[in-house]
Amino acid sequence: MVTLYLSNILVFNEEFYLKSFSDQVPEFSILAYLDYKSNFDVVNYFMLILSLILKTVLTSICISLGLLMAIGDVSFRKVFKSVIYSEWVFVLSQIAYLIILVLNSETLVISNVSNYYPLSIISFFGSIEKDLVWLIYPLKSLNIFEVLFTFSFSFFYSRFTNLNYEKTLGVTFVSYFLWLFLWLAFTIFLTILTN
Repeated sequence: MVTLYLSNILVFNEEFYLKSFSDQVPEFSILAYLDYKSNFDVVNYFMLILSLILKTVLTSICISLGLLMAIGDVSFRKVFKSVIYSEWVFVLSQIAYLIILVLNSETLVISNVSNYYPLSIISFFGSIEKDLVWLIYPLKSLNIFEVLFTFSFSFFYSRFTNLNYEKTLGVTFVSYFLWLFLWLAFTIFLTILTN
């Protein structure tokens, strides 16, 4: 949440929008949009909190199901605690993303910021064609931090339960990425359906 606030101040500020749209839209329209947008900042922060809670609960459920099928005896409380402890990986990813955005803010415009996600598969493709817009979210989601999350979760869960780390890692990797790929397939379907 702090990184969202900082990115709005440091990168996605008035200068960014003016630079991105100045050749297409009059300046007074851009400023009016930014004023209107600022009225909904509180709603954006509230929705971010809700989405983080939902993400944490759903991730815990998905990993719990995989652990339940493989191991049998699973404590949802310990899985949830491990997921929360492992969220440091995604906080680190947002900090890295913010630092990279700030360092490259001079060259960023709105047209290339959607493809701009360092340390993910999308960073290897450059720009995505307009008819392949459905690939943007999945390619951003497949990144090094997802893999680090599984290692971190397995570490914490094996510490909380005294289970073997390698067995926990294998089960976590399969269950987490299975649900991640199902989620990505669902979002691809929705993106194609709405375009």
